[in-house]
Amino acid sequence: MYPKISKVKGKRYLRIMESKRENGKVKQHTVINFGNIDKYSKKDITKLVDSLFKIFEIDEYEKIEDDLMEEIARRNYGAKVIVNKIFERYEMKRYFERLDKEIKYNAEEMLKIMVMNRIVEPKSKLGIFNNLEYFGYNKVEVKKKKTWKKKM
Repeated sequence: MYPKISKVKGKRYLRIMESKRENGKVKQHTVINFGNIDKYSKKDITKLVDSLFKIFEIDEYEKIEDDLMEEIARRNYGAKVIVNKIFERYEMKRYFERLDKEIKYNAEEMLKIMVMNRIVEPKSKLGIFNNLEYFGYNKVEVKKKKTWKKKM
């Protein structure tokens, strides 16, 4: 069973639905129709949920207040998946295997990041570099160039 909200003439209706397979096809049946959900307050819904937990003797329920909920982390792997598919399609792995082994950084990953940057932030050269962790990459350490002073 699952809840389903249907919109009819601008009003929202809540139904508890059940899916059953009949003659090889999945059919959905309405188990409970709560009607227009805009007429229920948050307090009404809380009472209903509490009552259902009592009826079904569910003890493992813990109320979590909205103000206590906090997002810990968010990641966007979509762009990374697209870039990986592009590299896979054009067999870029073979090219990077032939590169000089003396290179101290992962050229393939760096190029993937640059391609993803052009997909996500086409106008910016550094668009995603400040948020690499959000896109599923480890932070890239940028070493400052050593400056040489002239001796006089």
